[in-house]
Amino acid sequence: MQLIVILHATVSVLTLLSGAIVFFGSKKGDHARSVWFFLAAIFATIWMISISLFLVAEPSWMDTIDWHIKWTFISAIAIDVAFLGYVSWHEKYGKPLTLVFLLFGLIISTLITIKPDMLYSEVLLSSNSSNSIIMNFGPLYFSYIAFFGLVVAAVVITLLKQFIKTRSQRKRGGDLAIMISFGISSGLTLVANLLLPMFGNWDAIWLGPLALASTIIAFYYTILRYRS
Repeated sequence: MQLIVILHATVSVLTLLSGAIVFFGSKKGDHARSVWFFLAAIFATIWMISISLFLVAEPSWMDTIDWHIKWTFISAIAIDVAFLGYVSWHEKYGKPLTLVFLLFGLIISTLITIKPDMLYSEVLLSSNSSNSIIMNFGPLYFSYIAFFGLVVAAVVITLLKQFIKTRSQRKRGGDLAIMISFGISSGLTLVANLLLPMFGNWDAIWLGPLALASTIIAFYYTILRYRS
């Protein structure tokens, strides 16, 4: 577990640095997209730290663990909204689409904050085995999963449309690299951090931050390689 936490800490720093470099080094015409990318990096860092803290939490943390869990769920929402803003903000439909998902995410986040029992009923912390959460399979949980299914689809479709539309081989290469990395990362995160926990298996949630970090770094490389 210590190795996993060290890996999470390392990729968290790399993720935040990638976002900061893109934001502070952006050109004037690309400022809005760089803001969304920086936000994605910030919330990705928060998500990674929250998951790491949950993995190492002891039973004595019971009084504060709810805050870590809430931030884990809420920051995950913010990450994908920021990704959508990054890839679609300059498109004709991008602003309203991003704002719709932002509103959807805010509603879910508010419910998680004020009524966490709608999402989960119990947190199980152990010194001898993996920590876990007993989820409530109600409207909020399925809304949470639906949100991610829809926003990931929106990001991939936007990237695919850009890939088909552009004539620049340079930009097509960048769009393809982002689309592949985002698709693989989203698939791994969906399985490890959403589907397996549905069946009470929380052992693989450490994979999500590593998959996300690889996507952030791929985005960063693509920005430097294909869009600079």
